[in-house]
Amino acid sequence: MATTRDQADTAVVHVDGPLRGPTKGSVRQQVQALLSQGRQRIVVSLSGVTDLDAEGIGELVRAYNATLAAGAMLRIADAQERVRDLRRRVQLLDLREDESTFADEDENSAAPAGSAQL
Repeated sequence: MATTRDQADTAVVHVDGPLRGPTKGSVRQQVQALLSQGRQRIVVSLSGVTDLDAEGIGELVRAYNATLAAGAMLRIADAQERVRDLRRRVQLLDLREDESTFADEDENSAAPAGSAQL
């Protein structure tokens, strides 16, 4: 299950429970809804994820691709060690977790316009 809340100019999608198989669609649906509202900064919080499989990773990649295609930015935050380890094992190193907020980038102008991170 995924719920959304606003934090300044960033939408935070908080995921609870397993991110696998038949339960995976809610993250993509939440991200798509936010993109259709014109949201440009989205954080997916995985602090409540209890299980993740290849389909769940695919769900995150599809959300990332949709965000990138919309010219927006997406970040992963609060992943448990098991989730980070799985992401490393499948070599999704370019899709990195970032604990920072987008406000940090605004101050440093570190990310190019239209970039997305997962």
